[in-house]
Amino acid sequence: MITLRKTLIEKVLSAPESKRILFLEGVHRSGKSFCLSSIVRELRSSTPPVHAIHIGKGHDLRRGEELLDASRGLGVGPSALCVDDAHRIEGLMEALETLLSGHECRIILTGSRPTALAETLERRFAEKLQRVPVMPLSYGEWLEALQRRDSSEDFTRYLRQGGLPDSWLFPEDPERSLGDLTAMRVDSFLLREIVEGGSFRHPAALRPLLTLLANHMGEILSARQIRDALGEKALSAQSVLEYQEAARLSGLIIPAGVEDLTAGRELQSAQVWYFADGGLLSAFAAGGGIAERDRLVRNCLFLALRGAGWTVKQGRIDTGRDRREEITFVCDKEGSRIYVQTVGNGASSAERARKHQALLSVRDAWPKYLMDPSGPEDGREVSADGVRLIIPRDFLREGPKA
Repeated sequence: MITLRKTLIEKVLSAPESKRILFLEGVHRSGKSFCLSSIVRELRSSTPPVHAIHIGKGHDLRRGEELLDASRGLGVGPSALCVDDAHRIEGLMEALETLLSGHECRIILTGSRPTALAETLERRFAEKLQRVPVMPLSYGEWLEALQRRDSSEDFTRYLRQGGLPDSWLFPEDPERSLGDLTAMRVDSFLLREIVEGGSFRHPAALRPLLTLLANHMGEILSARQIRDALGEKALSAQSVLEYQEAARLSGLIIPAGVEDLTAGRELQSAQVWYFADGGLLSAFAAGGGIAERDRLVRNCLFLALRGAGWTVKQGRIDTGRDRREEITFVCDKEGSRIYVQTVGNGASSAERARKHQALLSVRDAWPKYLMDPSGPEDGREVSADGVRLIIPRDFLREGPKA
């Protein structure tokens, strides 16, 4: 496992000195505690060794004063304070301020409701903070961890099982057992990470809401549309927004903006939603079949691109005659951009052509990918117009090519 998280651990260890607080941010069960323990070991074995105080998972600290008492051994040399379950500590922000002013240490944190905690830290510490995403295992990492070779069967299992490390414990067969265990994991997640941390008048509406988002993943839905689709008479549009926000702050769902590529601007009132792990998405997505698989592939691509450091949005572009088409992902990183267009398993030849044409309507020279599960019809990886044709699981293993 440590080899799989090597890049993440190195990112933490090589963070700029100005980043005094590093927050490992990931959905529940993504492996944050494991990464923190690995970082502590690396710090203590470095040359010269760093004095690292590790306050591990399950600690009994509840107040900021107790955290300060536990940190007295930091000393004056190279030191680090590594705190798991930081969300449990009341007065955490004030304690961190005191530590930063009194020591030349680095502070590395994890915690539940990760997005909520990360945003609180960001408001308080701004330039001193670096958020380090702890993503579910990518498809390539999953194959490496389980010592498998890429195959259609393994890819299907990864899509439904997801990349959270504890999913390795799921049985290979029967298929129903995987579904039952995934549902149990989701029930635990909803109770611990969302319901117990909030005040909901109608907590029973949370699961239908998330099921709706799963079945319309990647679509723009207003709070009013969601309320009407749920048919919840007692649930207001404002309650829908609050429930969505609670799920976002828990790290369960991730918003993505929408960019009007023709006008060259982001649409301020529009966003689409993805899930933090394919296994969590599959627990809410209903019906199975081709449509569910397409959503799982799309979600998997979204997570892989984010995990590779891309900022990911959806694109909209005019294609002539008052027609607008979607570009699945518009991805930016360090001054570079790529476009990724997905084609569904059941797409007709006309739909494939329309998706291809939408990419060509983007008039720039950045790389463009068409993800077609059936592969390029003529066997060529790059079409005559420069669009790269590739099946999704090859892209997920290999990543974008220059």
